[in-house]
Amino acid sequence: MPKKGYKKVIVAVARKLLRIIWHLLVNDELFVDDAPRSKQVILPKLPKSVQKFGFDKFFDLLSRVSEVILRDSNDDILRLRVGT
Repeated sequence: MPKKGYKKVIVAVARKLLRIIWHLLVNDELFVDDAPRSKQVILPKLPKSVQKFGFDKFFDLLSRVSEVILRDSNDDILRLRVGT
């Protein structure tokens, strides 16, 4: 199945949202999200130096910073924004 173009997907999503909004306005209804969604995050294995330092102290320091940059074994970089 071939992929649709970027612009076609944007129009399709916008049309779907507008149809939902139109239905809510015409029928004088309120949107209620019955199923709140949550995302589970798996933290990478921390280096030995961090484990020796202590998780409580480490997470206390993390709570004070605005951004955390992690690099894994494949040199992939993960940026985590904290508190913003």
